[in-house]
Amino acid sequence: MTTRFIDYSAVYHTGRVGRWDRYPSFSGAVLDSRKVSPGMLFIARKGAHTDGNLFINDAVSRGAAFVIAENISFTEKELSVPVLLTDDPVKTLLDLVSSLRGLIAHQRIVAVTGSFGKTSTKDYIHGALSLLYKTGKTEGNLNTEWGVPLTYLNNMDREVLVMEMGMDRFGDIGILAEAVKPDIGVITNIAPVHMEFMKTIDFVYRGKTELFKKMDEKSFKLICGDDPVLARARDEFSHIFSYGETKGNDYRIARIEPGKGQVAFCVNEESYTVPAWSVHFAQNAAAAVAVALNMGALPREIKEGLSRCMLSPGRLSVTETPERVLIDDTYNSSPAALKAVITEAGERYGSLRKLFCLGDMLELGEESGRYHKEALDLCSGLTRAHALLLGPEFYRWKEEFPQFEFFMGRKDYSDRLNAVKKQYRVIVVKGSRGLKMEEFLEELKGE
Repeated sequence: MTTRFIDYSAVYHTGRVGRWDRYPSFSGAVLDSRKVSPGMLFIARKGAHTDGNLFINDAVSRGAAFVIAENISFTEKELSVPVLLTDDPVKTLLDLVSSLRGLIAHQRIVAVTGSFGKTSTKDYIHGALSLLYKTGKTEGNLNTEWGVPLTYLNNMDREVLVMEMGMDRFGDIGILAEAVKPDIGVITNIAPVHMEFMKTIDFVYRGKTELFKKMDEKSFKLICGDDPVLARARDEFSHIFSYGETKGNDYRIARIEPGKGQVAFCVNEESYTVPAWSVHFAQNAAAAVAVALNMGALPREIKEGLSRCMLSPGRLSVTETPERVLIDDTYNSSPAALKAVITEAGERYGSLRKLFCLGDMLELGEESGRYHKEALDLCSGLTRAHALLLGPEFYRWKEEFPQFEFFMGRKDYSDRLNAVKKQYRVIVVKGSRGLKMEEFLEELKGE
């Protein structure tokens, strides 16, 4: 296995214990000792609720071939596998990924970031390439300093790996991109997210474009050319290509047509269809077409791959029954994404009674109040629409929007939702991760 040839002097650590008479060979990595399979790397870290260092013996007994640990005081004196000690497990993991990236030269990595839409874009790219390459992708929300290394370490056998990169603070993207060294980079858009930490749109732009700064000058760099903030990337980076509906884009989107559970669209006069509820997903799918064409896929291969694509849960997933249309967009929320789903629900279901179950959008900083009010203004402009709002950011507008219902407590919110849900033909559920709106979605699905 390639992992035998890692130069551990280039991987940050504070010590080595256990059996180092031969260098570690491992295939995959986990944080949970209960998920260890023979031959895996177990990463023992102290989390918010439990300390993985307590379970090193358990991981080894289950077949772990290698351990990265912060503390071995809970283990037996003599461990039968090599253990790398560290006081900074994230740095150690990123160094490990960087070392492996240099060894697995045949693998190509596509990195996707953006203020919203990156998960569905990642899913579509994976689908578009799936007939041509053995392809892996980021699963769930593994797009952070922990998730990116885990995704890489569990996809070392893939020819192409499509990785999503998230950002909470300036510098996050640069650190991740430095480790994985993407061959292709995609930025979907720049919008006001994480403003509590980022402060300005310029900082969001600079943080996202750290991806391009860490890439080779000749690497394929793709942006949404309809985004006015991203437009400046053309002047700052080389080998920039764009997709979008406006003139001048290298991959021009046209004739977007919604259908039942799918959206049809054209890119440079070639037609494609993707599983999607919203016409806004045509933008994300067009990015996938652009990437796949650049990587040698034929249009017919891309079409078939996209038709089989499965979007990650919680991203505008629609369940239709004779009684109700339930729209699950619970994965996260931002001003632009929330505006899109409210607008499209209003356009599609104008004559039906609609209920918007919305939780606060978090980390918007000083402009948070304005963005929440704009969402309420949108809802109030729709016909036959009502809203149940959860969280302090929405609650501050209670007096100005008496037609809607505002809640601070989850129990009161749940009780009211259960009391009124049968009155509505269309229900939209959306909110930032911290609001856990998926818990209310389960109530709606389980009735």
